[in-house]
Amino acid sequence: MTHRINKLLDIAMYCENRLEDHETVQVTVGGFAELARSYMAIRAALQSSIDVTTQRILDAEDTIEKVKKLLNQ
Repeated sequence: MTHRINKLLDIAMYCENRLEDHETVQVTVGGFAELARSYMAIRAALQSSIDVTTQRILDAEDTIEKVKKLLNQ
């Protein structure tokens, strides 16, 4: 699957470098769907990473506040 995605990306870059923006290129439905699924999987993984990082930051801020309170007692 990764090889096919890389081929699609190579084709996209080739077309971008050699065709005008208004020109069209045909792709198979399967190829387009595979590219879309890969994009969505990467997007979901990035969003998950952002969510985890955000939660860790919030947890760290909470811990810092608790430590400050303990030090001020």
